[in-house]
Amino acid sequence: MAKVTREELQQIATLSKLFIAQEDEEALLKEMDSIIAFADTINQAVSDGDTDFDNINGLSNVFRADEVIPSIAQEDVLKNAPEAANGSFLVRPRR
Repeated sequence: MAKVTREELQQIATLSKLFIAQEDEEALLKEMDSIIAFADTINQAVSDGDTDFDNINGLSNVFRADEVIPSIAQEDVLKNAPEAANGSFLVRPRR
């Protein structure tokens, strides 16, 4: 487990333009160490196993050919519109 030093913490804070109070440094260092330890645990689990985590259920994409099918006529769609012009719905702006 890699430990984050106070110098590295200050460098990270400087690069991120953050102010870290001295009384908060110790708690932040412990939190960062636990985050790094967790990431190491995950990396270890992934590198040890032969499991393909991307597709654990054996699913695959099924594609179908695009087909042009008849649709509702434009006149039928617009016949119940309160207002229509040039084949489009007219929408009043909000006030």
